[in-house]
Amino acid sequence: MPYLLFSSTPDSPASAPQRHKLMMKPKASSGIRDMLISAFFAILQAVLIKTLAEKLTEVLFIRSMILLLVLCCHLFFTGKISVVTHSFSQQMLCIGALGGLGICLFYYSLSFLTLTEAISVYSIILVLNSVLQCIVYKERSPRNLGRVGFCCILGLLLIAQPGFSPTTNEANPEPLQEPQDYSISHVTAVIICLISTGLASGSQLITTKINEEHETNIIVIYVNALIFAVLGGWLLLLNENWPAISFIDVVKIIGIAGSSIIGISFAQRALKSDSSRLVSAFSYSQVVYSLLWDILLFHQFPDVWSLIGSALLIGSCLFLLLK
Repeated sequence: MPYLLFSSTPDSPASAPQRHKLMMKPKASSGIRDMLISAFFAILQAVLIKTLAEKLTEVLFIRSMILLLVLCCHLFFTGKISVVTHSFSQQMLCIGALGGLGICLFYYSLSFLTLTEAISVYSIILVLNSVLQCIVYKERSPRNLGRVGFCCILGLLLIAQPGFSPTTNEANPEPLQEPQDYSISHVTAVIICLISTGLASGSQLITTKINEEHETNIIVIYVNALIFAVLGGWLLLLNENWPAISFIDVVKIIGIAGSSIIGISFAQRALKSDSSRLVSAFSYSQVVYSLLWDILLFHQFPDVWSLIGSALLIGSCLFLLLK
């Protein structure tokens, strides 16, 4: 789903090759380059949001507003603004609601997890896509899906470490925001991140089954319109005191929106290559970028169990994608 953090997350193995079947496709090498660039900007967006975790609601609200303005202006000047209203349907609203809620929950959990942990948990969206397609649409399951699912469960347990992790996880320092009554445990943060992944997977499932072909920008508009409306209502009606937003914060929020747009653009180009599965595999370079940011900027290093769990999750997804 290109409007979520994993902007390069591919469709299920059965449907991925069909999307670009009739298109003129660039070489795989250029697709890999574009995917690496997309992954970098996707993680840069997450890094900037993590540094503003204490103002998360306001940040996501302003981010969605900027994205709506930019994308609507783009459609207006290209003569496609009418597509927004013509594409209105219950399915698009459902996509927007699931995708928007998934984004909000993911970034909330990111306040209590390292980038590496959060991205690793979110990476299993490919596995969830395959499982949901089997359950909802009775499609044939990919080979070794059971083994891959078992490895993913084991990886999640190693990252969450329920029952055998210390009360204070040295590898995962306290969240960036001031201590609040709504602070959650490490295990709860992993569960919330997993729920956000499930919501994103459900949104992807509906997207791939819509009869009409909608541009990625249209889907992004619906997702951010739902975020803008819900968070705007929350801030106006229930949150009387907005935190002070400095000039640096404004620059970061603009960087967040810009990173999102750049990441989406390069992901769209990358997935048009003549080897979409191979190119999609390089979307998991986000985990490498995350680990570097964790170490260099946040001075957080996941413990051994979390690293093993992340390796299991990423390895399982790559195995399912490339096999």
